[in-house]
Amino acid sequence: MNFMINIFEFRVIKQLKISQIVHFRFIYGIFFQRKIVNDMIFVSFQIFINCHQNIQTCSKTEFQNINFVIIYQIQSIFDKHMFCFLKRSVMRMVVFVQIIDKQSLTTIICGLYFSFQTIFLQNYSKIFIFRKLCQICRTSQKILEMIIQKTENSRISTFDPNNFSFGNTFIDHMIICEYENGKWGDVKLVPYGPLMFTPAMMGVNYGQACFEGMKAYKDKDGQVFLFRPEKNFERINKSAKRLAMPEVTEEMFLDGLKALVDIDRDWIPYGEGMSLYIRPLIFATEEALKARVSNKYMFAIVATPAKSYYTAPVSVKISDHYSRAASGGVGSAKAAGNYAASFYPTQLAIEEGYEQIIWTDDSTHEYFEESGTMNVFVRINDTIYTPPTSEKILDGVTRDSFIQLAKKRGIDVRIEPIKVKDVIEAQKNGTLKEVWGVGTAVVTTVFEALGYQGEKLALPKLSNEESFAELLKNDLVSLQNNLSEDPFGWRVLVDHVLETVQFSTQIYTKPGFTGFFRLYTFNIPGRFHQVCPAVSISTQFCNRMLVWFRSFTG
Repeated sequence: MNFMINIFEFRVIKQLKISQIVHFRFIYGIFFQRKIVNDMIFVSFQIFINCHQNIQTCSKTEFQNINFVIIYQIQSIFDKHMFCFLKRSVMRMVVFVQIIDKQSLTTIICGLYFSFQTIFLQNYSKIFIFRKLCQICRTSQKILEMIIQKTENSRISTFDPNNFSFGNTFIDHMIICEYENGKWGDVKLVPYGPLMFTPAMMGVNYGQACFEGMKAYKDKDGQVFLFRPEKNFERINKSAKRLAMPEVTEEMFLDGLKALVDIDRDWIPYGEGMSLYIRPLIFATEEALKARVSNKYMFAIVATPAKSYYTAPVSVKISDHYSRAASGGVGSAKAAGNYAASFYPTQLAIEEGYEQIIWTDDSTHEYFEESGTMNVFVRINDTIYTPPTSEKILDGVTRDSFIQLAKKRGIDVRIEPIKVKDVIEAQKNGTLKEVWGVGTAVVTTVFEALGYQGEKLALPKLSNEESFAELLKNDLVSLQNNLSEDPFGWRVLVDHVLETVQFSTQIYTKPGFTGFFRLYTFNIPGRFHQVCPAVSISTQFCNRMLVWFRSFTG
């Protein structure tokens, strides 16, 4: 089954009122059912200047399990980066942009192409223009409206990637979205800065707040990747549900995340241990001193450049009194209150000469659960043990990745309860090889000593070649930074989806209006660029578009 793909931006300028501009980008001639069928072949057509020609490029793309395989017959302006963009466009979105002023624009991101709700546009008198657009570009999935306000005062020139403070240096922008009257509002990408709340905000008083931790990575070619973002999306909604908060949509989370990382990709440092740490969060914002579920919430995403978390050896105390979570509690949620409750016991451990705590179960203190803010692993001989996730133990993304990487290497991994006495006994008889923690921020921290009931027990000092923790860490970091193959499909490329192009062709002019078609394509490493003007499209399509254009310009 063949389809013609034509990518346009249609632009109408009402002269003398340049602030009122409608941009239209669409994929013409693609009509999908709800699921993409494997092995469909797409033939790309270039866009027109001369209406009397119909020039086909010879670049074809086969869908094989939703993965693109590019077949180059001759040189085409639609290179692999263009097809990467097409994959996102075909499967994820169509974009309409209304420019209100130089700093603010609205982007409506859509999914598949069979029903498109009419969008009411302010500041433009020809509302039915977009009704006509809706007849051409149809989607069956929920529309995401994103308001983008780019900062006028970027701080990137003051950022030194070799000298910065993790957690205190923030990128130029953030994502915010407010929940009120039972629904989420517009997603907004705005300059990073303070928000207006009062001390009566319910999230502060009653603790309705949860968050995620994730990272973006930059490779040697400047490409940017996320790592398993769908897992963080699933987990933040699991946390929100446990705290009686509204869940966010996939479009809000993933498209908002990618837009933020895209616009501030220059903030992502490149190098060993470098990344962009990203913090999505949901919190109650209603102003009310009432112990009940809030009626108002905010979803936000902020980010900070990151480097290696722990650089010195770490010793940990095995807790025999305090617990991180209890049965029936919120231990499996990434709730803000879980971290607040951990600070005091951690401070006591620091005063005793330890850097962190290994949390034990609340009823007997006989079983390992987590370590500080990390999942914990224990190696006895050549077998790795880690506790199973439960309502008391967070289902860590890094934990799951370590387990799968270990299994891929043929290492024996056992997911079962770990008894404190078994670990202490293994340390004394010499079979305890390693104990370490894993998490998004730290990646991996190998412990040099365990403290238990007043005794400090040293752990073996293994070389990087002997250490399973370091071996698996290297596997994970290489995969995250695009230094190795990704057999799991965990790495997600962040395209340049928020940039505009230079090339346009005037097709019709009358007093008061000027119309343009504009071609979108990519240049290595993926940015939009101006293309050769010797491109064309069928006369029939041009005539159809001209008739349509005249119908709304009067």
